[in-house]
Parts: sequence; C-alpha cells; structure tokens
Amino acid sequence: MSFTLEWLNPLALKPHEDVIESIVVENINMLKRRCKIVPIVVDRNSLTILDGHHRHQAAVILGLDKIPVILVDYLSEDIKIENWYLKIENENMFSLFFNSYSLASQDERKIYCATLKGKRIICDDSIFRLYWKIEHLKQKFEKLGLKVVKVTEVDGIALPPIDKETVVKLASMGLRFPPKSTRHIYKFFIPREELYLKC
Repeated sequence: MSFTLEWLNPLALKPHEDVIESIVVENINMLKRRCKIVPIVVDRNSLTILDGHHRHQAAVILGLDKIPVILVDYLSEDIKIENWYLKIENENMFSLFFNSYSLASQDERKIYCATLKGKRIICDDSIFRLYWKIEHLKQKFEKLGLKVVKVTEVDGIALPPIDKETVVKLASMGLRFPPKSTRHIYKFFIPREELYLKC
C-alpha cells in the first residue's frame, strides 16, 4: 500500500480518541526541548487521526502551524482494527463484583457487550456509550487500587471491536472514544523517524 508524507495544519485533523493529559504534557515538553516529532498517521479521505492523538494535541496546544502527517487509505484491507482486552490485577475481586452486581442488561437486543470469560458484563446499543461506560468503570477500579491495563492477548474483559466506518463517522461529528480504544495494525511499513519542526 502506498502512503504520502505531507505537512498539514493540526487543526484540520480529526481525532477519534480522547487523550491522557499527562502524556500530552510529556509530548509538549519533548517538542519544546527537541523540536522534533514522529509523523501522525491520518486517513487521507476524511483526515481522521488513526495514530498519534497525544502528539497531535501537543501540537495544537503549542500552536504549531504544520506537522508531518502520513496519509493512508484507511478503508484499505492493509489496515485492520484489533480490539483490546482489559486485564485486571486482582481478577478474583473483580469477578466477585460482577457476580454480585451484574451490569449487563437483560435486554437481549443490546448489540454491543463487553464480556468476561464469555459472560456478558455490560452492554449497550451504542458502541460509543459502551466504551465510555467501560472507561468510567476502569477509572473507578483504579481508584480502588485495582490495576487495569489494556493487553493484546485474549485475557480479561473482551471489548467489542470498533469498525472503521464508526471511527470516521464519530470523528467527523467531533466525538471521541476513550484514550487508546482502537489498536490499528498495518500490513505495511510506517516510518517512525522523528522529523524536525519549525520552532
């Protein structure tokens, strides 16, 4: 698959994921110090950001006029979205919570469900709302001292996959999934070398 490298105004790009403030601050400090950035991966047709949300947000905050962008055809079969799994540090305590207080609706019409060991634990008819419900639960468990991490192997809470059309549609509406919701896999080489900015 071919791609192009262009320099675009970061305000023209459309995020589809929210960011983690501390990572944005790290990126701001690094950009100020080094004046270099790894290009952001963007769909050439919709200008939806696929990878690089934290670098993008740092560039917006710093008021950069142009940043390097790798433009790809998102609808190509050479780009896949894989889903994440949420691994809970103390899965026994977590399982007890869900066994005593099931969040899954009894309404079988709910389309999107997160599952734990094959059991539906929380569902919604909107994948967007489901991902935010899971994000809020994740934050609550972390406040209780339970470490929750996203992993690629089939372990822990399985989140339903997000399709490309939903990513583009929500980005065009100005809506964002929680941070690190999508995991893009490229069947081609994406350059990751830092490029100098005009600072």
